[in-house]
Amino acid sequence: QFRGKWFRAMADQGFSVFIDSVWWPSANKYVGMAINSQCLALQHNVIQNDGKTNLADALAKASLVVVDLLRNGTFVQEIIKGLEALGERPTPLCLVGVSTVMTWNKTRTKAEMYDETLYTRRGCSAKYKSTRALETLILNCERKDIVRPCIVAPGVLYGSGEDSVEGFFNIFKNAWLCKEPYYLGDGKASPPMLNVQDLAKIVFMIQNEAPPKPYVVAIDESKDTLKEIAEAVSKQLGTGGVQSAKLDSMDTMAGKHGNVEAVLFDKSFKPGYVSGLEGKGMQWVCKGGPSTKLKELCDEFVKNNGLDAVRLFLHGRPGAGKSFFAEKIAKEYYLKVISARKVLEDAMKNAEFAKAVSDAKAAAKKAKSPHPDAVPPHLMTSALKKVLRTPECRNKGFILDGYPTTYEEAKALGELTEEEMKAKEPKKEGGDEAEKKEEAEEAKEGDGEGKEEEKKADNKDVGCLPTLIIDLQSEVEEAKKRVQGIPADQIVQGHNNEESFMSRTETFRQVSDTNADPPMCPLEYFRESMEILEVLVDGAEAKKSFGLMKAYIEKGSKPQNFHPTEEESFAARTAREKAVAEQKAKAEALAKEKQEKEAKEKAEIDAKDRQRRKQVLLEEQALIENCSKPLREYLMGNVIPPLIKGLLEVCKQQPEDPIDYLAEFLFKFAAEDKPEARKVEAKEEGAKTSS
Repeated sequence: QFRGKWFRAMADQGFSVFIDSVWWPSANKYVGMAINSQCLALQHNVIQNDGKTNLADALAKASLVVVDLLRNGTFVQEIIKGLEALGERPTPLCLVGVSTVMTWNKTRTKAEMYDETLYTRRGCSAKYKSTRALETLILNCERKDIVRPCIVAPGVLYGSGEDSVEGFFNIFKNAWLCKEPYYLGDGKASPPMLNVQDLAKIVFMIQNEAPPKPYVVAIDESKDTLKEIAEAVSKQLGTGGVQSAKLDSMDTMAGKHGNVEAVLFDKSFKPGYVSGLEGKGMQWVCKGGPSTKLKELCDEFVKNNGLDAVRLFLHGRPGAGKSFFAEKIAKEYYLKVISARKVLEDAMKNAEFAKAVSDAKAAAKKAKSPHPDAVPPHLMTSALKKVLRTPECRNKGFILDGYPTTYEEAKALGELTEEEMKAKEPKKEGGDEAEKKEEAEEAKEGDGEGKEEEKKADNKDVGCLPTLIIDLQSEVEEAKKRVQGIPADQIVQGHNNEESFMSRTETFRQVSDTNADPPMCPLEYFRESMEILEVLVDGAEAKKSFGLMKAYIEKGSKPQNFHPTEEESFAARTAREKAVAEQKAKAEALAKEKQEKEAKEKAEIDAKDRQRRKQVLLEEQALIENCSKPLREYLMGNVIPPLIKGLLEVCKQQPEDPIDYLAEFLFKFAAEDKPEARKVEAKEEGAKTSS
C-alpha cells in the first residue's frame, strides 16, 4: 500500500531533485546551474526554498540530492542531519556528493595509473583534506533501501561560464580583457578535466543506475596542455598572446593564475565507470576536451557572465556635447571612444590608404562633386571598421562620437560589403559551377519577400552596428555658447573653431531634413531596427540628461565587463590616497604658511611696539629732564646745603636718636635762616654789643 501511494504521488509530482545552490541562495552556483539545466532538459522538478518548507521535508520529497562538496561544503552537515528523519521509502534516495579528483593527488601507488575502485586508499594534500573528510561523511550516510550515497570526483571543471574556484576562469577573463592570459610553469601539464555539463549528465546516469562502487572518477579524454588551452582561448577571445607564471611567485601561490596542485597532478586513471556510459546512451557534450569545443566555450563564457558589448552611437548637432558625454559614459562603463577624426588621422599614416583617399578626392573634383574634399564613405568606414573589429571593441563595445553623419555612412557602417559577404558564405561543393547552378535555381523560383528579408538580415555587420543610439538635442544658440566656452588651448582648427562650427551646423541642418528623399539623416537608417533615445541637453533638462542615458544603457542592470580590474582598483585607490596626501600636504603647507605669516606679522607688530615704547620713554625722559632743571637748582640752593650740614653734625655728635636730632637741627636751621629771625638776631647782637 505504501509503495503504491508513493508511486502515485511521484506520478502527480514528477521526479524531484534537491540542489544545494537552489536551496541556499548564498551557495556557489557553478555546479548547481549545470544540474538545474539538466533537470529542465529532462523535465524534472527542482525543489525550491519557499521559506515555509523545512529542510527535512524538502529532502523527503526528493529522489535525488546533489551537493557540491568542494564549493559548498559548509552545507553538508545540515543535509546529513536532515536525512536522519527519512523513513521507509519505495526507492532509496540517491545522494550525490560532487567532489574533485584532487582528493587523489597524494595517493601512494606503485601502479602507473590510479584505479577508482581502490578509492579507500586515496590520499590528498592539506588543501583538500576537508573535502576528503566530507566525502567520507557522505559515503557513511548509506542506509539500506533509504539512502544510496555516491561520490563523483570530476577533473578540473570547465564550460558554462567557467569555474572561478579551481577552473580556467582567469584564462578566459584575461583573454576577454585583451590581456595575455597566464599558464602555469612550462605549460606542458595536462590535468584531468571534465565539462560541467557532462558532469550533470553523469550525475543523472548514476541516479538512474547505481555504479558498482559508490565512488566514481569523472574525467574526459582531453590531452590539452595548459599552454595549448591558454593560447586557444587567447586567439578566440583576445589578442592571441600568452605568458608563463612562475610556480613560486606570490600571485601563483595565491591562486591568481590557476590551481597549482592541478599542474603537479601527474597521474592518470584507468578507464572506469564513466568510460562505459556512452554505450548506455549518454551523449557527451565535450568528450575530447576544451580544444574540441572552444568557440562554444567562449560563447558560454560571454553569455553566462553577462558580458554583452555596449555599442553606442552618440548623435547630435555640432556643439551639442557629444564628446563631453562620450568621455563621461566611457569613464562610467570603461568603454573606448571612437572619434572618426582621430581614426582618419591614424589611417592616413598608411601610405596605401592615403593614396586611395587622394585618388578619390581627385576623382570627386574632376566630377565636380559638391563636396570634393570629403573622404568617401566606403574608405572612411573601412578605416573605422578596422578599429571596431579589434578584440577590445568586439568584447566590451565602443562609443561612436558623432559618426556616422549621413544615411550613406550609416548604411556603409551597418552592412557588409560584397567581398565580405562572399568571404562569409561557406563554399559549396563543386566550386563555381555549383554556385551558378544554385543562383539559377533561385532566379527560377523568384525572389520572395521572405528570402529578401533573410538576405537583408544576413548582410548586417553585427560587430560594427550600434545597438544603442542617443540623439542629443540642442538649440543652435545653446550649442554656439558651448563652443564659445571651449578653452583656447582645446580648440581644434577646422573642427570646433567658430568658422568651422557655423559651416558644420549648416551641413547638419541640411542632413537632418526629415522630408529628404532619399533620406540623408543617419538616424533614419537605424530607426527601422531600434528605439532611439532623444535627450534634451539644454537648460534645466541638462541636469537629468546623464541619468537618462545611464538608464537607457543599463536596461535595469549595469553592463558587466570585469571593471574595475584589480590593477584599476589599485590605481584608483593609489590615486585617491595620493590626492588625499596632496590635499593634506597642501593644507599643512597652507597652515604652516599662515602660521609663519601670523608669526611674522606678530614679530613686526612687537618690534614696532618696542620701538614705539622706546621712543615714548625717551620723550618722557627728555620731558622730565626739561621739567626738573628749576627744581634741581632750587634743591641745590635751599635743601641740599642744610641737609649736608645736618648730616655732618649728626656724624660729629653721634646722638642716640640721629633722626630726631637731624629733624631738630633742620627745624632750628630753618628757623634761623628766616629773614625775620636774622633781623631779630641782628638786633639782639647789637643790643649785646651796646651793653
